[in-house]
Amino acid sequence: MADAVLLLRHFEARGALHRAIGVYKKRYGGHEKQIREVYLDETGVSIGEPLEEFSGILSGIPSYLGELKNEDPL
Repeated sequence: MADAVLLLRHFEARGALHRAIGVYKKRYGGHEKQIREVYLDETGVSIGEPLEEFSGILSGIPSYLGELKNEDPL
């Protein structure tokens, strides 16, 4: 039995290594179905916006589905 199951995954996008997190199970209530980028630095853990323009993150081979702009999507 587990109170929560977290999915943690590394993935490569645009030549850089990124980390993603998702919640698979919570004990009470529904869980968020979105996958978000997670940042670890000297100040602690930060959770980013949902990675809505990617597919295949949990497989480790993401595909960017959004429109390419002049700036990096991550």
